[in-house]
Amino acid sequence: MAIKKIKTEARSFFQTGLAFLLLFCFISCSQKKVTAKETTVVWENKQAVALQLSSLKIETSAIDQLKINLHSSAAGTAILGDYKVDGANVTFQPLIPLTPNLKYDIYQGETLIETIEIPLPPGSETPIVTSIFPSKDSVPENLLKMYFKFSKPMQEVRSLDFIKVYDLQNDSLVDVFLDLQPELWDKERTRLTLWLDPGRIKTDLIPNLEKGIPIVQNREYKVVISPEWKDYSGVPLGKEYHKTLKVGKRDSNSPVITNWNIKIPQATTKEPMVIRFNEAMDAILATEVITVYTEDEAIVNGTFSIENDEKTLLFTPDTAWKKGSYYFVVDAKFEDLAGNNLNRLFDTDLHAKVTLNQEPFQKRAFTVN
Repeated sequence: MAIKKIKTEARSFFQTGLAFLLLFCFISCSQKKVTAKETTVVWENKQAVALQLSSLKIETSAIDQLKINLHSSAAGTAILGDYKVDGANVTFQPLIPLTPNLKYDIYQGETLIETIEIPLPPGSETPIVTSIFPSKDSVPENLLKMYFKFSKPMQEVRSLDFIKVYDLQNDSLVDVFLDLQPELWDKERTRLTLWLDPGRIKTDLIPNLEKGIPIVQNREYKVVISPEWKDYSGVPLGKEYHKTLKVGKRDSNSPVITNWNIKIPQATTKEPMVIRFNEAMDAILATEVITVYTEDEAIVNGTFSIENDEKTLLFTPDTAWKKGSYYFVVDAKFEDLAGNNLNRLFDTDLHAKVTLNQEPFQKRAFTVN
């Protein structure tokens, strides 16, 4: 009897456990609880365009329970995108590609399923700052703009969050650049143009009277580029870049092409024609505003390059020079570092009687022997 009783109690315990297990499974299934066993990042053109969450075992009707948030953000703030169910796989395609090195939380309702970190794109390279213009540290007090060139396209962010300027006299952060929106990027997003505030450079304008000139003569400044700035694929610069500005006197003279020194190449060679400006000129405009012609007004094809801290321009022809007369034409918008072009000063005294050259182009002849 005792043995029967034990067997009966055991059977009762087994039946009770089984019933409890079925009830637990029913509750679990009704809640459609999911477990992410593997998450795969889908890459396209080195951008994280989707997440593939495998073995979720979720019905299409329960897809609304899923949401993906930026890690540590409010649980209710979901990233916009589309979810698709294909058997045991759920694919999330965000409206905007996910950012490498950032973490994202996957939720079912209010329950955190998994936290993932987006890796760097396969085969990704760290972007670098390839050049900062003007190249030389010595600049005029009325410096108008600076160029920043990168090895890869950069993200569409507010650049002044990543570029800071410090006055080395008192190690203070100073407001130098004009916050333009949209920003002045080239079409490849590898070159950024930043203007020093023109309203503060031009004397007697209200911004100049209220705040003074952006950079002051006889002071030194340090331009610092943050290592956190990321390229279009989400890869950060990884190291800090900086540029020193040693401020000299104001430049109140326009460039004069008859003052430029020209080194004329020899015929039957592909030696470059060298133009020495006798001052630093705008690095980008220098390779865009000059065209070389033959005596018969045919364009001489070739390549322009700058050197010597933007004081020298080289023109190398595609084919050897022939004996004869040539000339080059310069767009009058060509500027020096202070924005003074061939026809006018950037900071013009409106009350002074000055005769301006109105010609849109100027030219200079030379002969190859």
